[in-house]
Amino acid sequence: MRPTVLFLGCHCDDIELGCGALVHRLARSHEVHCLTLARTLAGGRLRDELAAAQSRALRRLGVSRAWTLDLPTCSFPGRRQAVWEALHDAERSLAPDVVFTQYRDRHQDHEALYKETLRTFPGATVMAYRVLPSCPHFRADYYEPAGRADVEAKVEALAHYRTVLGDKPYLRPDVVEAELRLNGAAARAAYAEAFRVVRLRGLFARAWAAAGADDTDPEHPALNGHGRRRTS
Repeated sequence: MRPTVLFLGCHCDDIELGCGALVHRLARSHEVHCLTLARTLAGGRLRDELAAAQSRALRRLGVSRAWTLDLPTCSFPGRRQAVWEALHDAERSLAPDVVFTQYRDRHQDHEALYKETLRTFPGATVMAYRVLPSCPHFRADYYEPAGRADVEAKVEALAHYRTVLGDKPYLRPDVVEAELRLNGAAARAAYAEAFRVVRLRGLFARAWAAAGADDTDPEHPALNGHGRRRTS
């Protein structure tokens, strides 16, 4: 069974900005799901336009399992229960192995999503990504190399937002590629996406399972090596 990876974003372009090249790379070998919590700008503007742009962008990245909610933008700190419920539903239905969420930066929605992610996915590896406009200071400690095809997919996915949001500097192809090149330099690769490690879980569990090792915790027989309850 292919590992399940869940990408979380507050707003329609967040996942593509922070993880687009990696999403494209993983879509070929993993079960990739994307959940976005808001589909408008502040004040409810561009609701239909942004949702349509996101659909085209994620399709370019190879994502077929995505859903977008309609929480009011810039309201997440006062709607933490609604955020938690959305994440909890995803955790129950998907049981993801890895979750990518937004770093707790100066945008109030991003910080709320980050906190609720930690509360909702205790059994998953969690990584945090940055969105350049609201997170100018970001100290990465994990890098995933990307190929040229992944870079081109990310650039072309973000181009769909330029038709809606205009020529924002952070959407420009040269800026997008420059960030991937800079990350690559830190990772000794041509290109890379950069992340902060929030929680690592079961790093060697799959290797142990492949080797036939018994990874059951003898003190807690109802739990397997991933910290999840057995279903059979």
